[in-house]
Amino acid sequence: MEPVQATHSAIVPGSVVTVLGLGRSGIAAASLILARQARPRLVDDDPHALASPGSMRLISQGALPPGANPLQDASLLVVSPGIHSHHPLLVQAKQDRIPIWSELELAFRHCKARVLAVTGSDGKSTTCSLLAHMLQTAGLPTVLGGNIGTPFSDVVEQTDPDGFAVIEVSSYQLEHTGFFSPCVASILNLAQDHLARHGTMETYAQTKAKIFSLQRPGSWRVVNADQPELRRLVPYGEDRLLRFSIRQPLEAGAYIDKDWMVCRKPGRAPTRVLSVFSFPLAGRHNWANALAALAMLLPLEIDGVRLAEGLRSFRGLPHRLEVLGAAHDITFVNDSKATNTHAASRALESFSQPIILLLGGKDKGLPFSPLFPLIQAKARMVIVFGEAGDRLAKELHGAAELHRAVDIEQALLIATHKAQPGEVVLLSPACSSFDAYSSFEDRGDHFRHLVSNLEGFVPQQNIPPNAPS
Repeated sequence: MEPVQATHSAIVPGSVVTVLGLGRSGIAAASLILARQARPRLVDDDPHALASPGSMRLISQGALPPGANPLQDASLLVVSPGIHSHHPLLVQAKQDRIPIWSELELAFRHCKARVLAVTGSDGKSTTCSLLAHMLQTAGLPTVLGGNIGTPFSDVVEQTDPDGFAVIEVSSYQLEHTGFFSPCVASILNLAQDHLARHGTMETYAQTKAKIFSLQRPGSWRVVNADQPELRRLVPYGEDRLLRFSIRQPLEAGAYIDKDWMVCRKPGRAPTRVLSVFSFPLAGRHNWANALAALAMLLPLEIDGVRLAEGLRSFRGLPHRLEVLGAAHDITFVNDSKATNTHAASRALESFSQPIILLLGGKDKGLPFSPLFPLIQAKARMVIVFGEAGDRLAKELHGAAELHRAVDIEQALLIATHKAQPGEVVLLSPACSSFDAYSSFEDRGDHFRHLVSNLEGFVPQQNIPPNAPS
């Protein structure tokens, strides 16, 4: 499998490249542009962003301030993922026929390694981290970046022509791509999310599908066979298409058979890799993530023993069904990354014990009713909090005993008072964190801190919750 050569890097030494948005992606993009002997022009709607340490460092190294006309002399506009396509500067750039790239596109055009890219509504970070871990366990040079938290532009200079770059990709990052062509790409799943940005589910799906549409001949596509509607997003028919499934055997891809994770290369017999009970992460959704990683690695011909070793030694990520520990035989789990009902549903399905569920945060405008039957089946109690608390209480009334809290701290106080030995207190908010926190990580860190101060708390690291019943 040969890497797609970055023959269209297009960063001309001495040229001016406007960078819109000075968050992590924008700062990383500007740093890469400087490294390529060009001059980034720094632009952000928040004037305070230009005074940040990252911006000041770049200006001291030769970056330009926005000036009266941020697009003056610009050969290119690089856009951070948080910038909406209706932003006036994007509109002007289109009128002036200035190329517009995402930070993802910029980094890809300078990447020397083969790229494995993952998108989807849920499970991206876990799958990408697992992929990188499995490649490194197999002794292959690998960098990990993208939407996972480290911008692709921050790691692209570390890429090796004989190695791999595992990149988590969001729908926002795919909006301004024209050459992004991963050797292996996957859409893990699709659920309603980010509709405030994309408008409709169809637009959201088609934006996700760009991960396939720009791939070059010889590239592989991987999709979730348990979501058959994903098949229509895959171009070029069945050629070089692999699937994964937790429900059914497959002719080519990865699936579960008699509690074993199984790989099957096209035209070959299936191979057992690892028992699902030897995989450290709990929940059928994490089995699906592991199968997606296995399917994506099939074209690389990695030895099955090394694949199994990589799966077995993976320990997961913070804020994703993270078992914090227990107090008085009550288990506390941090799933702050669950920012939609799809992710919260998967968390509920991952436990056989009775659950006290903590839901709330910033209201994204999506229905909470899909949680109703699962809460009835799995939760003894629901505690809602934050901006979305009132609507959660209304839509979930009658599903289980319900309490209203102002914030996470009060929600945890109610939960610890009401919980019984053997139960799980689960923070899986089904909402974003931006009503009270800067990120889901910030929210999860606060929850972890609160739990760690509970009387009788004993931390439990790397101990997964029970397998689903």
